[in-house]
Amino acid sequence: MTEADWLACRQPAPMLDALGDLASPRKRRLFACACCRRLEAPLPQLWLRAALDVAERFADGHVSNDELRDAWRRVGEDLHTAHRRIEIETRSGTRPPKDVRASALLEAQYSALRELSTAVAVSISRSGLGQDAVRAVQSAAQTAALRTAIGDWQVRAAASDAACAEELAQAELVRDLFTDRFWFVVPDPVWFTPDVLALANYIYNDHAFEQMPILADALQDAGCESGRVLDHCRGPGPHARGCWVVDLVLGKE
Repeated sequence: MTEADWLACRQPAPMLDALGDLASPRKRRLFACACCRRLEAPLPQLWLRAALDVAERFADGHVSNDELRDAWRRVGEDLHTAHRRIEIETRSGTRPPKDVRASALLEAQYSALRELSTAVAVSISRSGLGQDAVRAVQSAAQTAALRTAIGDWQVRAAASDAACAEELAQAELVRDLFTDRFWFVVPDPVWFTPDVLALANYIYNDHAFEQMPILADALQDAGCESGRVLDHCRGPGPHARGCWVVDLVLGKE
């Protein structure tokens, strides 16, 4: 894969293949979590955020294997709770069971819940998240997004577009988390002022990625003139925990 291919690629799988061993276990796990987190908006009835928090902390060595396994078990309980909520809405009349469109949406949401719960379970249960597991998460999250889109009969024809859009979003996440093989930024320690470090830690710990342009300003004030770094911070994103610029500042791999 050339640098032009990397920048233009619209699918995550060939990019992960090109990275090979450059994709550390920590980064692979954070990418898997980022794929799952993308579905928080279309599937708000899920209660999986805490499990993903555990998986991310495990990636940084702040959670034990036992805590990771406990989070994995809770995913099944969360899924059951989400299913029950949908059933209660159906019985209460919010989702009339005889309405064909409502029934289709219900089935799509059930399917999305199953697929996303599988993705979350894989992302938090594997101590060493390999390439196959990452692809399983990526595929399940993509399919969950697709199921949500086609739950409405009126947009069923746009299913292929929904799948392509999710793949593209995941490819953008790969570009956010991983620098490619064709260039490397050698940081100058003078960039890492107390203000820069404090802001990067805040962004990382609180998922405060709306602060990335401010991080660019702080880095520039500290003497950073790298277009790669500043443009990435000021670009449209998306950004996720593991963003290569934030990791560069914090010394994470």
